[in-house]
Amino acid sequence: IVYYIYGYNTGKGRQIDYFTLDRCIEEPARYFLRVEWETVDHHMVKFRASDGFQKWRTLAGPFFAAPPVVEHSARAVIGF
Repeated sequence: IVYYIYGYNTGKGRQIDYFTLDRCIEEPARYFLRVEWETVDHHMVKFRASDGFQKWRTLAGPFFAAPPVVEHSARAVIGF
């Protein structure tokens, strides 16, 4: 799954700064995937229209207990 995100990033120029996959401690079946896109457009338009997204969704889809929640945010503070 990560390969398709990473492959999209390296194959079309740098559009993702980084990603993390965290597991919820209280609910171990819940995960949080955070992808730091260069812009919202790179995620919502360019990536979602790519073959990589379709392949990613095919692989990841069966593991979703419910449709994923997609939110876009801007960093307000970075700490230590």
